[in-house]
Amino acid sequence: MKRRNTETLSALLAQYLRTEGLETPLAQRRAEDAWPHIVGQQAAGCTEHVAVHGQTMVVRLSSPIVRHELFMRREEIIEKLNTAAGRQIIYNLHLT
Repeated sequence: MKRRNTETLSALLAQYLRTEGLETPLAQRRAEDAWPHIVGQQAAGCTEHVAVHGQTMVVRLSSPIVRHELFMRREEIIEKLNTAAGRQIIYNLHLT
């Protein structure tokens, strides 16, 4: 028996996330989880807190040297975070 109007599971899941308003929080969580992989082991070791508020990722660091290095690479980091999230979700990186 041949089925009609079939959809892939990934398309159905994406539609469900969109209708329930969970697409953006999921993308934000992906960006937060990708932080250590994007900045590297040394910078991740100095990271105390990572959170996404709106379109800004706020990162608290314990080392001013690492903070300055990441500040100089912020455009590259934002681009990689958005790639990891699967969509354009981060527009600003606030390092404290």
